[in-house]
Amino acid sequence: MLLFGLSAKESTHKLVLTAEGMGETLAMLTWIVFGAAVIGQSY
Repeated sequence: MLLFGLSAKESTHKLVLTAEGMGETLAMLTWIVFGAAVIGQSY
């Protein structure tokens, strides 16, 4: 198990960075849509 953890560390790091970037992008998109809905109702 320790050997697998050492060998998979590099590829796991790349996957985590990709997932984190996707999550941040989707969160930003959610806030943009929410903000547009709130501003749209105020006009």
